[in-house]
Order: sequence, then structure tokens, then C-alpha cells
Amino acid sequence: MRSGVSEGTPQAIVFGPGEVLVNYSVEYGTGTSLGATLGGATFNPGITLRNVEVDGLPGPTKGLVHKDEVAPSLVVRLKEMTQDNLTKAIAGAVQSSQSGEDNHIIGGAIDDASYLENVALVAENQAGEEMVVIIYNALATAVAAVNFPDKGEPVLEVTFTGHFDLADLESEPWRIIAIPEGS
Repeated sequence: MRSGVSEGTPQAIVFGPGEVLVNYSVEYGTGTSLGATLGGATFNPGITLRNVEVDGLPGPTKGLVHKDEVAPSLVVRLKEMTQDNLTKAIAGAVQSSQSGEDNHIIGGAIDDASYLENVALVAENQAGEEMVVIIYNALATAVAAVNFPDKGEPVLEVTFTGHFDLADLESEPWRIIAIPEGS
């Protein structure tokens, strides 16, 4: 029976939901945790390709594929409804500056402070070696309706989308740090 399994297969398998970190430092492997999640996280590099159409071609042709858009996203399902998580998860949300409203979150403008330096998903293989998925200049672009069930706990599903930096439009706003080969 044919199979793609090899001696390196166990080290190449990533286990568990991973941990979602904000402002992750590649150098130090640290960031601010968004806490417990439920249902894992979903990364999408958000690459939209288009076949350049030319008369006489029978179909998609090598060399004639154009990248139209890159909009990477990381969907996370947060169990922890902290004030810090809520202000990160709702674009433009800020802590109220009114006296006596220290724990109040209100809507505000989407400005540079609304963007997070990055959001990372850090997962491990069985040897504890990390695989990291990062989206840069992350903004919470979607929040699913939150259900507060009779039995159970709510989950805050947030879509963080990476954004290009005007100072560097050549660098796509995502990165994957893979587990080293042969680890």
C-alpha cells in the first residue's frame, strides 16, 4: 500500500489548537495571549489569483497567472471575554474615559491604534517544536454574533485580517515559520 508516511512524519504533524498571541516577537517567541479558545483557529493566506485570458489559449497557462489580492486572515474563537480581548476584537472599540466607567467599552474611530502589530497562532509538534502563523497590521474585521446559551458559555469568533504597510507594499502581511526539516 502506498503512503506518504516517512520517518519524518511524526515531527511534521502539529497537534492541538495552539495559542493565539498578539504582538508576537519572532526573536523572543513571546506575545500577549488572548487566552482560552474553543474550536481552534483558521488561517487563510487570502491570496486571489486570476488567469490572464488571451485568445487562442486552451486554458490556464503557466506564466499567465496574476495575483490580484492578498488579504490574509486568522479566525479565532475566544472563550475569555476580558476587557483587553474585547477592545482587540472589535475594531474601533476603546475603554471609556468617563469617570466611574473603567470597565466600559465603547465604540470609537478606526485609527492606527485599532491595528495590532500582529496576531500569531503558535502550535507545536510532539517534540514541542513550534510552528507559527503570523498576520501583520492586524485589524479585527469581523465579529460573529455572540450567543449566550442557557447551558454553556459564549464564544467570541473574531476574524483578524492582515493589512499592507504603506511604507512597504512589497511585503505581504503574513508569514509562516515552519518546523525545521529533520527536527
